[in-house]
Amino acid sequence: MITMEKSYEYLSGKTKVQVVDELGRKSEFSSSVWVYVLKIDIFNKKTILYIYFDGEVVTHTKLIKVSEI
Repeated sequence: MITMEKSYEYLSGKTKVQVVDELGRKSEFSSSVWVYVLKIDIFNKKTILYIYFDGEVVTHTKLIKVSEI
């Protein structure tokens, strides 16, 4: 299970196959950026994890919170 309290920087240097093994498959991805919606609260605020790749390897991650307007 994915939790938002977790730091995702440990994914840096891992391959796409390793990320899928760790977090599961997602439908929202391109070849260089994968998006995981980690949480949607009762106010429709989303916690989203962006994973950036250079080829097959994770370069960095970004965790953000967004609100629907």
